[in-house]
Amino acid sequence: MAIGVIATLTIQSGKNAEFEEIFSKLAQAVRDNEPGNNYYQLHKSREDAQIYVVMEQYKDQNAL
Repeated sequence: MAIGVIATLTIQSGKNAEFEEIFSKLAQAVRDNEPGNNYYQLHKSREDAQIYVVMEQYKDQNAL
């Protein structure tokens, strides 16, 4: 059974572009180097521009 992880992150004001750029590189590294990863994506809150949610899914507990 797939295993999911949801993380909520609050970013300092004015750091959004820097955070998104770094996260994009890290997310690509996860996709390239973790074969059990099915999904690894950043989502920005519609209510608060400083809040992001990271959603991850792995094929099983061992892959996590």
